[in-house]
Amino acid sequence: MIIKRLSRIVIGSLALLIGLAVPCAAQPDYNTPHHFASLQLLHPIATSGDPETTTNFRLSIFYGRSGAIHGIDLNAVAGVTSGDVTALQLTGLFASTGGFFRGMSMTGGVSHLKSGGAGFQISGLANYDEDVFAGLQMAGLLNYTSRGFAGAQISAVMNLNDGGGTFLQASSVANVNAGPFAGAQVAVFLNAANAQMGGGQFALVNFAESLNGIQVGFLNLTHEFHGLQLGVLNLNDEFGGTPIGLINMDNHSRKEWMFYGSNLSLANIGFRTVLNKWSSVLSAGYGDVQGDVEASLFLGWNFGRVIPLTERWDLTIDLGYQHIMPKKSNNPEENDRLHYSLQARALGEFHLNDSLGIVGAVGSSTVFDEYTSDAENKTDLLFSAGIVLY
Repeated sequence: MIIKRLSRIVIGSLALLIGLAVPCAAQPDYNTPHHFASLQLLHPIATSGDPETTTNFRLSIFYGRSGAIHGIDLNAVAGVTSGDVTALQLTGLFASTGGFFRGMSMTGGVSHLKSGGAGFQISGLANYDEDVFAGLQMAGLLNYTSRGFAGAQISAVMNLNDGGGTFLQASSVANVNAGPFAGAQVAVFLNAANAQMGGGQFALVNFAESLNGIQVGFLNLTHEFHGLQLGVLNLNDEFGGTPIGLINMDNHSRKEWMFYGSNLSLANIGFRTVLNKWSSVLSAGYGDVQGDVEASLFLGWNFGRVIPLTERWDLTIDLGYQHIMPKKSNNPEENDRLHYSLQARALGEFHLNDSLGIVGAVGSSTVFDEYTSDAENKTDLLFSAGIVLY
């Protein structure tokens, strides 16, 4: 179905371009010569040696030059047009348009537009536009627009837009947008939005000057953010919204150390960040109180919501995960396999002063005896208590 739809789009585009070409043939620009067809070997070796000749059909072998083209443009190696192009353009190595481009351009090497365009621009290496482009850009290495873009930029390596617009940027390495825009940036490694953005960023590393929307990545960086952040590290100057990550911070967030024990793990140390009343605790512990192997190590993450009760009292409701690493045992009756626990708890916190607090929690802990779909599990009440250093 997709192939049929694409075929219809291409056929429809060709029909439209041919229709646009006919009026140009009937009403040529009498200030420059016009040939319905222009055959060129290596300009000026051509049916017309004038580089400003307009035409409805150009066929060049090595190098063609024309003033304007309205229809079909075929260049085995390179083609240059000083004026507007409204055409289906197929070029082997290099195509350059001085005026405005409308239609579909497919180039094996580099496609260059000096005055922008609209339609499809597909190149094996790079698309380079010095003005605004609207439509679809696809390139093997690089898509670049100087003054703005509306549509989709798709490349194997990098997309770069120095202006604003509304679009999708998708690449395997990096997307960079300098102006304000609304849309999505999708990359394997890096997305950068250097102005106000509305939409989403999805990459290992995301940076935005100002973003309203969503960020999903390993490292998310913003100066100002409103929306949902999903990442391992969410770092902001100013934040409004929901951060879901191991460490979430802005210039006003809480950064605290916790020392506590529980009836699951004997001794624990945790680093807690509280951003916009969302609490995230990364923890490490020792001593399996409930399990078979007491000499076990724990790595955990608890995430939840802080509810201020009074000036000194806070209540935190969170969910937690504990990765349990028992010391290897020669006793076959002891569970020395890697296993885990899922938790739900309510944590009360009393602020003694600006530097010290006391915490206590009650909840439930379900321990699974291994990482398999049919693992046996056991649920117990969970109790913990400790101190917090602010």
